[in-house]
Amino acid sequence: MILKKGFDIIRYFIMKDTGNELDAWKSVIQMRAFALLISSYYILLMTYCIVLVHPMSFLICSCALIMILLGLGLTFGEKRSIAGEYIFFSSLFMIVFSVWIYGWNSGVQHFLFVLLIYYFLLDYASMYRKVIYGAGLLVVRLFLFAYTLSHRPYFTVPNKDIMIAQIMNTVTIFAMCIFLVSLGSMKSLQLQEYCAVERKAAIHDPLTGLCNRRAIFESMRQVSTVAMADIDFFKKINDTYGHAAGDKVLQILGSILQEYMGPFGTIVRWGGEEFVFFFHGLTLEQTMDRMEELRTLLEHEDFIYENQRIPVTLTIGVAQKYEYENIYDTINRADQKLYKGKENGRDTIVA
Repeated sequence: MILKKGFDIIRYFIMKDTGNELDAWKSVIQMRAFALLISSYYILLMTYCIVLVHPMSFLICSCALIMILLGLGLTFGEKRSIAGEYIFFSSLFMIVFSVWIYGWNSGVQHFLFVLLIYYFLLDYASMYRKVIYGAGLLVVRLFLFAYTLSHRPYFTVPNKDIMIAQIMNTVTIFAMCIFLVSLGSMKSLQLQEYCAVERKAAIHDPLTGLCNRRAIFESMRQVSTVAMADIDFFKKINDTYGHAAGDKVLQILGSILQEYMGPFGTIVRWGGEEFVFFFHGLTLEQTMDRMEELRTLLEHEDFIYENQRIPVTLTIGVAQKYEYENIYDTINRADQKLYKGKENGRDTIVA
């Protein structure tokens, strides 16, 4: 319970002033997570320096902590990109400085890998800049390695302390990598979910829940027949019962049509009161039978709005899709059959 509460507090702190849930997964989240983790590392080092009675190392860690906390504070301002760059370069400076002071055996240079992950997760930076910075980190690491081969560290650290420092560095580096990569993975999942929601919204009619015209391209290869249906005297429904009643009729009808269509194909709200059925693998005769069943079903369906029963019938035109025929030509032929049905008195099916 205490651990969960602690995570909730950290999450609130990281998410603070970042907008809604989607906007929260922006660069500022990685900045704050990185700054908090590296701050914890410096605090741990400072504690160890107190035990060792090493005031110079304590002072260095204190300066590093102040620098990273300053970067954390910058993330709460409007210029988040400045905060991101500051955290990157201040951390890079401390890594280089620490290797110069304590030598290659301290293992501080391995934080360059964490810094690489951190920068590649920042959304505001272009891929070109990320590659440049990544190449720069590679050059820095090679330079530090070459430098430490020919230069002794400023402080000679006992092997026991080197071992402890290596353990602390390794644990911190792995924790930071896991945490940052987890944030990136969660962000990708969030974006995928967002894209899925946006895609569904883009291809579905918000009133009826049926597909709209944008969705037809995904299932056109399997279409065998097309049926176009139009609600009879829909304008009269709006004029008599009101537009709210008309919307209710569309919603109820959309649910009925979707359930009735089932696995046989796709149904699209084509226009105001027009619907197009795209059947897969059905012959013209089978499609006619399905449409006749639907027409009969609607005769016994109750469309109720404010305790008033609204009669709803459909006029339907059906067309077989010929091989190599453009789908819109098939739709146009079904539309022509539909108008023939309207001329013949409506509430009928024409093929």
